[in-house]
Amino acid sequence: MSAVIRRGWARHRIWRSSIEARGDTAVVDEPFYAAYLQRTGLDHPMREEVIASQSIDPNEIEKMLVGPVPGDAAVWYQKLMTPHLQASVDEAQSHYEALRSHRLSAG
Repeated sequence: MSAVIRRGWARHRIWRSSIEARGDTAVVDEPFYAAYLQRTGLDHPMREEVIASQSIDPNEIEKMLVGPVPGDAAVWYQKLMTPHLQASVDEAQSHYEALRSHRLSAG
């Protein structure tokens, strides 16, 4: 049986925490955040730590999000933030369509 993948667009952290507590669920939280910080140069809290801890390549992130489910979990929750995709309208649309085209459920 394949995993159920839920993509949450800007969901509340409390909701994400309750999902993360499930034993059968893998969670990725704002995977495009480091790329967003790198691209925009914004001075957000822990900017350098975030950039060092995540990929800054949107194409690599996209491949990870449509790749194998971590730990063979039954559910994979992906919390995505629309502003983090806004390098350009074309690039944001490209990543959105790539994620959507995999016919995975969007939460």
